[in-house]
Amino acid sequence: MEHVSCLTTLDLSNNKLSGGIPRWMGNMSSLTTLDLSNNKLSGGIPKSMGNMSSLEEILMANNHLEGPIPMEFCQFNLNLKLLDLSVNDISGSLPSCFSPLWISQVHLSKNKLQGPLTNTFSNSTFLVTLDLSNNHLTGNIPNWIGRFSQLSYLVLNNNHFEGRIPVQLCKRWGRVFSYLSRIDLSCNKLTGEIPHEVRNFQNIVLLNLSHNSLTEPIPPVVSKLKQIESLDLSYNKLSGRIPPNLWIKIRENWNGLDVLEMHGVYWIEVGLEWRASSAEQKDERVQFGALKSYWAPRSRCGVTDGCFSAVAPRRWSDVWLRFSILLCGIC
Repeated sequence: MEHVSCLTTLDLSNNKLSGGIPRWMGNMSSLTTLDLSNNKLSGGIPKSMGNMSSLEEILMANNHLEGPIPMEFCQFNLNLKLLDLSVNDISGSLPSCFSPLWISQVHLSKNKLQGPLTNTFSNSTFLVTLDLSNNHLTGNIPNWIGRFSQLSYLVLNNNHFEGRIPVQLCKRWGRVFSYLSRIDLSCNKLTGEIPHEVRNFQNIVLLNLSHNSLTEPIPPVVSKLKQIESLDLSYNKLSGRIPPNLWIKIRENWNGLDVLEMHGVYWIEVGLEWRASSAEQKDERVQFGALKSYWAPRSRCGVTDGCFSAVAPRRWSDVWLRFSILLCGIC
């Protein structure tokens, strides 16, 4: 196979292949699809892969690859459309020059990537899925994410991102995001308020901002997210009023809402106004319209705490505010 120079597709996925990726693969200059996923490959990604400039799809997920993504990957900027290196032990920072023009799918979750995003993917304006979850990435979420008009899935949970949620993420040159359906920024170190521009997410189905340090009241525009099925604002430092329209939608089961979580902030009921208070967990049942509820243990980042039906405590001064329907450990 070392001398097969005209091969365009090589699929060796779902086997028990071990050892390193051979350097001679770099001689396969005509290869457009390389799939080595779901094997037992180990060692580093060879720099010689940079010679495979025709590659459009690289799939090497679920192996034991380690070390950094080679700088030579920047030579894929013209043709690469899909990159899946998820579930490996890849470390180091993302090459700042790596920003494929036509790439639509990036899956780098469950690795050991670190450092800021800088300009990585800044020119990848055709991105549909960007999954960098479960790494050690730091710094701010970059403003250039607002350039991705076709972005549908943005998954950055379980990292060390800090600072505010960029307004550019919620507003692309004043236009509404028409494709964005899932945003998961949970389990980071984000601060500041939830941007009022979230009203632009007219087709958002899942919004998870839990396990951060977000402050200020919940913006009333959250209740205008018509397609939302899962909303998780739990384990933040939110304060003030629960927006009346949001409260009404909670009681009416919000038109198909599957999950609504706001636990981790302590509240006292005063009409529709809530204020912080320390509390102990209780085991009490309550019913809100069609929602039959019970209390479940608090969750932690990276730990699934099972599937629950609607949860809401009777004595708001005693327990965390938590609503969820068919919750299966989002964080």
